[in-house]
Amino acid sequence: MLQGTARALAILEDAALAAVLAAMFGLVTIEIATRGLLGVSNLYSEELSRILLIAMAYLGVAVATRERAHIRVDVVVALLPAKARPALDAIADACALIFCGFAVWLGIGLVEQTRFYGLTFTHSTLPFPVWVAQTSVPIAFAITGLHLAARLVVQLARLAGR
Repeated sequence: MLQGTARALAILEDAALAAVLAAMFGLVTIEIATRGLLGVSNLYSEELSRILLIAMAYLGVAVATRERAHIRVDVVVALLPAKARPALDAIADACALIFCGFAVWLGIGLVEQTRFYGLTFTHSTLPFPVWVAQTSVPIAFAITGLHLAARLVVQLARLAGR
């Protein structure tokens, strides 16, 4: 069941990333075309493409965690005996999971405060409030945390089986 859930989450993540990339590509393409051909610029295209880029980066962290493609400094790990490496991997994933928990908690707090105070984008006419854009932070870190938690369960089961 865990593998089926992980596959479904992976499909949703990939679809969300593809949708964000397509939206950003379309928005920038339209902006280039209208600015170059018509001499007209959209008021919101730069800010919206920036928001989409940030959301894509946060979602990309979740995908990189899922694929174990994140940046990894393994100088210390390489010096350890092969039998000690899985334990260190589990410790590193547990620390990353704790960090994700804090990021989700702080991200939710940020979204709640921004929503409470009714903050809007200052220099644009974006048709949504700031908190909508900020939701990418807790959502992406929650997804990253799910990947880490699932991987940690597998790692701990393997370590207990030794």
